[in-house]
Amino acid sequence: GANLDGTPVWKSLEYGRDKILAALLEGGAEVDQRGTNDMTPLITAVARPVLVKVILKHHPDLNARARFPFAFHGFPDIPPGERYREMTALMLAAEAGQLKTVRLLLEAGANAGEVDRDGRTAFVPAKAAGRSEVLPLLRETSAP
Repeated sequence: GANLDGTPVWKSLEYGRDKILAALLEGGAEVDQRGTNDMTPLITAVARPVLVKVILKHHPDLNARARFPFAFHGFPDIPPGERYREMTALMLAAEAGQLKTVRLLLEAGANAGEVDRDGRTAFVPAKAAGRSEVLPLLRETSAP
C-alpha cells in the first residue's frame, strides 16, 4: 500500500485541509509522527482548531513536546541541547492565546500541570505574553 506517513500529513496541515488530514489518519497515518524539531501534527495544528479536532479523534500524545529554537549561532557558551525551548501543544496554544485550541486540548485531557525544563506550566508563558483570555482556563485546571 501507499506510504501514508510523512509529506501528505504535513502538506494537509500546511494547507489546512481537514478532510484530507482526516482521511490520512483514518487510513493509518501515524498521528504522533515527528517532523522538524520533533514537531507533531497536533503541535503544528494549534492555530487551526478545525485541524486540532480532526487530530484529537485519533488520540495523539497530548503531552508530546517539540523543540522551538531560540539561540542559533554566536552563543558558544550555550550547550547545543539547551538552545531551544521544549513545548507541548497546550503550552504553545496558551502562549499564542489560542482559546479554542486550549479548550479542546484541556477537554481531551491535556495536562495543564505539565512543566517545561524550567519548571513552568502553560500558565506562565501565557501570562507573560498577556494572553488573559486563556488564563482562567489554565488557572482552573492547574490549581492544586
